[in-house]
Amino acid sequence: SSAEKPGPAHNVLVKEVWGFNALVEWEPPKDDGNSEITGYSIQKADKKTMEWFTVYEHNHFTRCTVSDLIMGNEYYFRVYSENICGLSEQPGVSKNTANIPKTDISYRNICPKIIWMKNKVDLSGDPKFLQKNNQGVLTLNIRKPSPFDSATYTCKAINELGEAIVECRLDVKACSHLIFAPVSFPILCTGWAEVHQDQSLFFYHQPYYRSHTYHIWSRITTIQLTFS
Repeated sequence: SSAEKPGPAHNVLVKEVWGFNALVEWEPPKDDGNSEITGYSIQKADKKTMEWFTVYEHNHFTRCTVSDLIMGNEYYFRVYSENICGLSEQPGVSKNTANIPKTDISYRNICPKIIWMKNKVDLSGDPKFLQKNNQGVLTLNIRKPSPFDSATYTCKAINELGEAIVECRLDVKACSHLIFAPVSFPILCTGWAEVHQDQSLFFYHQPYYRSHTYHIWSRITTIQLTFS
């Protein structure tokens, strides 16, 4: 019989929690869609908001360690199976949660100032660029992209204890209804992205950064660069 999308990962469980980390394990789907399972996509959600964010894609194991969880929050996890036909229609959701307890250690949680830049020029106030911060997910939306938007984009988080910076190079070439964007994001991804006018190009970064004395929780869990 022909291949089809697989069923969800089975028996997803939080097996261990330590510090700001959680070990999540699961079993392969009961239905592989008549094709070999090629990987898994893992997402997390804070119990208070239940907004899901991807933490791993194309994971080849039936377990993963999710790091940089926020103290005092409780998390659910869900896992999609993947084969040659794509991701499962439904995920397997964890039967239990990862509760990251508050500790007696002195932490400073200082909300940072966020600055987006294009070729080192601050984009604040520019109506072409829409900046959002939703539950620590930073998004820069580029309206009506064109080759003139090719540049090095920088996202900087600053507070009184320090700063965190992430950069990516975006080259936009208009071609009929498509935008071809060769992107380079140090360490995280390098390659070609084919972006339709109505789709998005995402970059992920987790700069939970530290100084010598204090932990600085910037709450930047994801950076996205999108087109509209």
